[in-house]
Amino acid sequence: LQYGDGLFGPMITYGPSHAQYDYDLGPVLLTDYFHQEYFKIVQAITGQTAIPNSDNNLINGKMNYDCSLANGSTCTPNAGLSKFKFTSGKTHRLRLINAGAEGLQKFTIDNHTMTVIANDFVPVKPYDTGVITLAVGQRSDVLVKANGLPNDAFWMRSDISTNCSHTNQSHALAAIYYEEADTSATPSSTATAYTAANCSNDPISVTEPLFRQAPLVTPALTQNINITFGPNSTGAQVWKMNNESFRANYDHPLLLLANLGNTSYPDDPQWNVYNFGNSKYIRLVINSFIPLAHPMHLHGHD
Repeated sequence: LQYGDGLFGPMITYGPSHAQYDYDLGPVLLTDYFHQEYFKIVQAITGQTAIPNSDNNLINGKMNYDCSLANGSTCTPNAGLSKFKFTSGKTHRLRLINAGAEGLQKFTIDNHTMTVIANDFVPVKPYDTGVITLAVGQRSDVLVKANGLPNDAFWMRSDISTNCSHTNQSHALAAIYYEEADTSATPSSTATAYTAANCSNDPISVTEPLFRQAPLVTPALTQNINITFGPNSTGAQVWKMNNESFRANYDHPLLLLANLGNTSYPDDPQWNVYNFGNSKYIRLVINSFIPLAHPMHLHGHD
């Protein structure tokens, strides 16, 4: 949730690339934005009130706001848009990151096709698409061939899907100017058509890892984990895994305990820890029972 209050930033690891391109335009951050302060949002989500809507949608921290939604508050309608430069005939790399708190993003560039070369830091066999779907925390690296004229200008767009998320202003714009374009002019390009109701990522059959891993041996243990969301006995909204909500003792982080050789925590009831013993391989079966478009990932694992 701290993302919604502005506490975020990109971290890029540079290394060999399996795809050729001319220019790296760097991170493109897609973020829902809340006018409420962080602690009020947390109180609403964990309390008994409805999940609050985001107020705006930003590309690299910028987007104008519809002041008719301001409800009497001070409003500046022309905050400005992010701008990007394309060079005709060249290929540009964009590192797309959904750094938002809740909004599922649909990213497009008018009159341009994107070639996906990596998803969530995993290189994939390149494939072409007109729209990139990113849930919170997800990333895609794309290549875009600048097929316009030197004086062209186009819209870059990102939309929070209202079928999958909660927002008052879903649309975000940024301007792409070719090398001879008038950067004070407003682009007049037409948006890319796509299926807005789809909350899922591209099919697994399309996002094929570039470097295949050999199938693992039959795991010694299979653990089923059911993810649910709902009120606890006091009415607070909580996430649960196998009917247990998250608990942590921030005065004694598990990583520090492990580093100190203290391995008592798997049997300590104050933490929800699974003890798989000396198993070399395990299989996790994750079942989501929540009506939200939210991805699952394991920290520190591919």
